[in-house]
Amino acid sequence: MFLSAAFLACAVAFAARLSAQTNPPPRLAVNNAGQFTVHAPDSIRSSLLCVVASQIKREWLRRFDIPDKWRDPIVLVYTERPADTAAARNIWLETIRTPLHLQYHVQLRAPLPLERDRLVAAVVESLCAEYANRNRDLPRNAPAPLSVIPPWLIEGLAQSMDANPDQLLPVLRRCVNSGRPLTADELLTATTVPADAADRLRFQAHAWAFVENLLSLPKGADKLCQLLANATAASRRDFTENYRWQFPTDAALEKWWALLLADRATAMIAEDRAAAETARQLNTILDCKLEMRLPDAVAEAPVAFTDLGRYTEKDWLAPLVRQKLAELVSLRGIAHPFYRNTIAHYIAALESLLAGQLGRYQHETTLARRDHATADQQTKDFNAYLDNIERERTPPDRAALWRQMKLFDTTHELQILRRDPLTEYIDRFSR
Repeated sequence: MFLSAAFLACAVAFAARLSAQTNPPPRLAVNNAGQFTVHAPDSIRSSLLCVVASQIKREWLRRFDIPDKWRDPIVLVYTERPADTAAARNIWLETIRTPLHLQYHVQLRAPLPLERDRLVAAVVESLCAEYANRNRDLPRNAPAPLSVIPPWLIEGLAQSMDANPDQLLPVLRRCVNSGRPLTADELLTATTVPADAADRLRFQAHAWAFVENLLSLPKGADKLCQLLANATAASRRDFTENYRWQFPTDAALEKWWALLLADRATAMIAEDRAAAETARQLNTILDCKLEMRLPDAVAEAPVAFTDLGRYTEKDWLAPLVRQKLAELVSLRGIAHPFYRNTIAHYIAALESLLAGQLGRYQHETTLARRDHATADQQTKDFNAYLDNIERERTPPDRAALWRQMKLFDTTHELQILRRDPLTEYIDRFSR
């Protein structure tokens, strides 16, 4: 985890209580870029919080692939509070109008422990809000609506940046196996994060998978940036407008999401598919068959991917292309790195075919076939290299090695079944 060391240091600093009865004057810390300003009771906590915020922003910039530019400052205010107010919330974000523009305050209250996920989510929300409102013209004497960042995007980004997939995947698996995962519409229309710990973890797991796969779409980071720039209170409508090309209907979005959930639920760990498995799934998707109705039967005729452009006037082409497009988008999120560019070109080719751009369809298909051949060759060379290493490291007499391993397993089983005299003596009294 990229924040593990920083949060460990923060935990040590937050655990140390000041011996004085009154709070000392806050200490100030500013990061190198100048966007983060931290107020804390002592210099240790202010410096550590400043480092943590800078680390979060670095990961946030990497996710969106954008330069480090900013307009409005973000202030983290850490203060002590009496123990009798322990039931109140301890981390939240406030947006303040200033004579220049806006200022974002992340309020941190002690003595409650500062939960790691809530702190990351609060800083991510402030960064997203600053990006969304950066270019807005705010009249000085009139109220102006500010961009509202949807909870699924905040939690999804926070979990993507600093989550443990081994913790989130079992949650998704249980939800899918129980038949009650969150739908895409439920995620997009949620206005708040559930307060209950179990419901919150469930929401975070779904938001994590949703954002991770949106980022894996072609130009996924650019799309999320556009969504942030146009964010309003109606996040569901903003999402539909921004992704209308990838998901022309609500049914297409739910189908894409259902395929992703089913795949995540069957994955043992959050990792890419092997190259051979990716190649097998990709070839299965590209395998197109045309049903031909004969007078007395229905026959299937294979259609090459490069020949789909010949059937633009057929009614069956658009549904077939949309189905293949959804399957390719789902595969790209978990594909082996060898095949990611290949799948991206196939996706661009199908999108061009739907739009009637046959020239671009042929161009993208040519690029996809070239990258596909390169990826297959890389996979073949990689497997050959591993086979060569195995031959060099394996003894020539494999039968003897197998007999030795079998003897070792038998000896180990006998050791387990063997009973020592002390155990026999104790068992006499336990009968």
